[in-house]
Amino acid sequence: MFISILFIPIKLEPEKGFYSRVVLDRNGELLRVFLNKDEQWVYPDTGSPVPEKLKECVINFEDGRFYYHPGIDPIAVARAFYGNISGSKKSGASTITMQLARIRDPKKRNLWNKFIESLQSFKLELFLRKEEILTGYLNGAPYGRNIIGYQTASLSYFGKYAEELSWAEAALLAVLPNSPGGMSPGINHERLILKRDRLLKKLLDDNIITQDIYQTAILEKVTLKPYPFPKSAPHAAEYCVRKSKDDLIRSTIDRELQERVEQIVSRHSEYLKNDGIYNLSVLVCETKSGKIRAYAGSQDYWDNSKSGKVDGVQAVRSSGSILKPFLYAKCIDAGTICENSLIEDIPINISSFSPKNADDTFSGLVRVKKALISSLNVPAVILLKRYGLKHFYEDLKKMGIRSLTRRAEDYGLSLIIGGAETSLWDVVSLYRGLGNYGEFGQLKVFENAPDEKKEKCLSKGASYITLKMLEEVRRPGIEYFWNVFENSRPVSWKTGTSYAHKDAWALGVTPEWTIGIWAGNFDGETNKMISGAQTAGPLLFDIFNSISSQDYKPFYAPQNELKSVMVCKDTGFTPSPDCPEPEAVFMPKNSPALPVCRYHKKIHLSKDGSEQVCSLCWDKDHIEKVILKYPPLIARTMKKAGADIYMVPEHKRSCPSLESSDDLSIVYPIAGTRIYIPKDIGGAQQKVKLDVADTKKDAVVYWYIDGVYFGMTESDHSLYVNLEKGYHILKVIDSGGKSSEVRFEVI
Repeated sequence: MFISILFIPIKLEPEKGFYSRVVLDRNGELLRVFLNKDEQWVYPDTGSPVPEKLKECVINFEDGRFYYHPGIDPIAVARAFYGNISGSKKSGASTITMQLARIRDPKKRNLWNKFIESLQSFKLELFLRKEEILTGYLNGAPYGRNIIGYQTASLSYFGKYAEELSWAEAALLAVLPNSPGGMSPGINHERLILKRDRLLKKLLDDNIITQDIYQTAILEKVTLKPYPFPKSAPHAAEYCVRKSKDDLIRSTIDRELQERVEQIVSRHSEYLKNDGIYNLSVLVCETKSGKIRAYAGSQDYWDNSKSGKVDGVQAVRSSGSILKPFLYAKCIDAGTICENSLIEDIPINISSFSPKNADDTFSGLVRVKKALISSLNVPAVILLKRYGLKHFYEDLKKMGIRSLTRRAEDYGLSLIIGGAETSLWDVVSLYRGLGNYGEFGQLKVFENAPDEKKEKCLSKGASYITLKMLEEVRRPGIEYFWNVFENSRPVSWKTGTSYAHKDAWALGVTPEWTIGIWAGNFDGETNKMISGAQTAGPLLFDIFNSISSQDYKPFYAPQNELKSVMVCKDTGFTPSPDCPEPEAVFMPKNSPALPVCRYHKKIHLSKDGSEQVCSLCWDKDHIEKVILKYPPLIARTMKKAGADIYMVPEHKRSCPSLESSDDLSIVYPIAGTRIYIPKDIGGAQQKVKLDVADTKKDAVVYWYIDGVYFGMTESDHSLYVNLEKGYHILKVIDSGGKSSEVRFEVI
């Protein structure tokens, strides 16, 4: 008999997919419960013992000798047999163990299957402890509708966990599985209360409860009413379910904070709809721990008309300008620049790539800090070219950008101004790493996730310098005056707007919080109203102002991670012997020395200052002068931008040997350029604009193409010409005798 029982098939554990997937917040509050594979609500087994009140009620109602029988109760069988044949009372004599066997292996009800069920009960008793059998039964018992399990029923009918039930509620829950189809919310409630009261009287008679408890319990008005499961943080819950194999998932989401953020998002969404902007995504995490506390994948998960179920936190979009701070930080670490260094902001053409700033203007030279906080494109491209595209591409991947699936060459230098794709999840991780002084790691959505593996990708010094620069980015609206309010807090933040105005980004970081915003339309529609600063920025600061704590602390300079270095005050580079005034700036302690200033030059002028002279042509009364001398294209761009720059006089014409210089340069085309010339409407070939820069005051430039004179220019040295297909040589000569030439091709 014993051997035959071992071969009776029975599932000791529920089959995979039996339980619902349940997502909890950081404090154990319900966020979301998902239907199981059979479209049922089944709260997972937590491993906790059945609450004592419910256990006493269930055993006394279902199976009084549960702890003493081996799976079949002979006394109950005899009583049922007698009652059935005598007609006095029909009873199935099923024990809790037998009901568990039926739950695990449902069969048609007949005598043979009842016999198999009895053998299966013996097997369950052999391999499981009594408490495991009781828990298994209560986890799988039907409680009406599609509600399975005691914990599910407690949450669904009473809106509380079973551990919190009163004696009256526990008794009501105990009698419900006896006839769940006939008694449920709104059906035969009086009959259900009658059965509950009989059970409470039995508990009193068996001295399990006192007279006082009994009197209180039968007077308690308990009604079964549906408590729908919450559907908080729906995108976060779905993400947790995708990323975890567990049935019961403790997330990092803070339900209270989540609801607060969702309210703010909803308010902003209503405002943005007026501008034709329908989608918003928000991610809020703790800077130190990386734990996600609020996660809004869209403006409203239930807004099907505007693709609300799309998870914008994970969606990959054009990065706009949000990667720029990390390039600047890497260049500071490399000793290429400091925050006061000058970077070129000039028209450039690199392999047919001609980046422009958002306002289509150029300033010639700009300070690093201004270039970053103004999010200028051209200085960033120039900086990336010097730092190395491949190098920065690998840096980004190491920092945690997962969406760089193409080769670095495929992105090209546009990588830094929106040519790369990234997700809100990744960029929040990126800015959180900056806020942790250069230590980058994965964001956490599971409360009990193991400690992250951190990558040290930036020095603490470079991170701090970059964070302080980002504190000066101009805030939108009334936030522009943030520093005049007593309770205002600095935030290091950056915006980004993708090409064609499809994506608006705003990322902010403090020692406490890192917050990311994306705004736009999930269908990729272009909209001129989409702007990082004006669309996403106000939402960013509304959330910061709502959740920041009173004991806020700003970013402090990391101890022993910075050094003071002297730089040229005018250019922000290591002073040359000609630099007139140095100043001190902070740099990372291990950064190499900055390049030497190349803009200050000492020149010699005639007594009246009208001509430049040298040792071959000066007289004893000549003047020595230190000037800021810029390359031709920079000088011309600065002059067009309205800068007051010193124009170097021509060298003395009678000098036996003119001093060589780089006063004259061809801006376009550069050597090796291939020019494609489109046709106008009607088929006429368009003209090509040739461009030259000359730093000398009142210089005249003479133009030659393939040895043929094409004309002269004064002041603005640009010339429009018709060119035939093939190779050409452009040569220019200025009135001082300086010349320059390039070879290019027309296709």
